[in-house]
Amino acid sequence: MANNLLERLQSLVAAFPNKSVVGLGDLILDQYRRGDIISINPEAPTLDLLNPDLKETPGGAANVAWNIGHMGGNVKITGVVGKDKEAESLRKLLSDQNGVEFLAVEDSSRPTTLKLRFYHVQYQVLRISQESRESIAPEISEQCKKEIAEAIKESRVLFVEDYGKGVVGENIVDFLVELLANNPDLEILFDPKIGNEAVYKKGMCTVLKPNWKEACHLVGVDYTKADPENVVRKLGESFATSVAMTMGPKGMFVFDRKTGKTTLVPTRAHEAFDIAGAGDTAIAVMSLSLAAGGSLIEAAHLANIASGIVIQKFGTAYATSEEISHEMTHDETQEILRKFAEKN
Repeated sequence: MANNLLERLQSLVAAFPNKSVVGLGDLILDQYRRGDIISINPEAPTLDLLNPDLKETPGGAANVAWNIGHMGGNVKITGVVGKDKEAESLRKLLSDQNGVEFLAVEDSSRPTTLKLRFYHVQYQVLRISQESRESIAPEISEQCKKEIAEAIKESRVLFVEDYGKGVVGENIVDFLVELLANNPDLEILFDPKIGNEAVYKKGMCTVLKPNWKEACHLVGVDYTKADPENVVRKLGESFATSVAMTMGPKGMFVFDRKTGKTTLVPTRAHEAFDIAGAGDTAIAVMSLSLAAGGSLIEAAHLANIASGIVIQKFGTAYATSEEISHEMTHDETQEILRKFAEKN
């Protein structure tokens, strides 16, 4: 049975190149500037960073799409960007990636969301944010909805990545509820954001993917005292959905609404170099796994493996299908899968 699980996961990853996914959410450009601190600035009590270089990567929903492209899948991604150089950078990064079709709606009244991080070697010393948190205009929202409605004609999986930057408003959530009601075979994976929960509604997704703190916040319990099984069940009941709750090195706690079963899907612990973007990678691999016909538990296993890969990399990163397949050859990973299969 253990070999069957491993073989099943390997076959799902092998099927990624033939699968198509659709994405919606907050598009972000991540910039990283790394240098060396040479002194305290004589002009003010701040650090003096010498000759920082510049690296740019997609962030937010754009990072999910980037990951899907690097895993060999196909994705059509929409959201909102400004009319600025950051939008040009984001468009080029995604257009240069095989498998990614960038369908962003341009809104000249707001900036492209930018996260600029400064580092001394591997230590982050400052982050600067350029963004609008205002809800997008109704006409912009309508354009996003049209892109999604057209794109899902060729896919059965839609991911929604909410970073609280204005894209996922009440009208978009209403659209998701209607979309799911009219397309019962559609899978909608939803990554929530604390602070935007007032617009969330029952029936907006088939899989809710919060982290532990987000999940506890959504059900109104103290994360230092709460029980994971109770939390995922309450979430499932509140939003009429399955739940895949990430729990860092513990893995992922899953509630399958179809069976009513809760399951802890364990993972191999890694030393975390940088956790930025790990949740984006998780929802990317889960989307492709479901598109390939995988179960929610199988998708959770692959999400754990992929997340463990990216936290060992600097900044917003991606995992490839080859890296995921290689991780499944690791003795400890195979032992975790063997024990899980025997127990479940």
